[in-house]
Amino acid sequence: MSAGALLILIGALAMIDDRVRDHLAPAGAWNRVASQRRQVVMAGGTVYDVIADHDKLAIFVLAASVLVVCMLRT
Repeated sequence: MSAGALLILIGALAMIDDRVRDHLAPAGAWNRVASQRRQVVMAGGTVYDVIADHDKLAIFVLAASVLVVCMLRT
């Protein structure tokens, strides 16, 4: 239990303090994470724009997806 608490504390410090982050990870690792995060945010923005432009189609696709999942489960 205390090892888990220690890992959570170190993770929180790494998110807050750049010195801890630089000490724990190689230099290129955080750059890759930041780049991938940027790509995910851009993709989310694109999905949001498409849904905003085609709201009726998005509702239909969501309902169809739920129905397909329900059919596959039974």
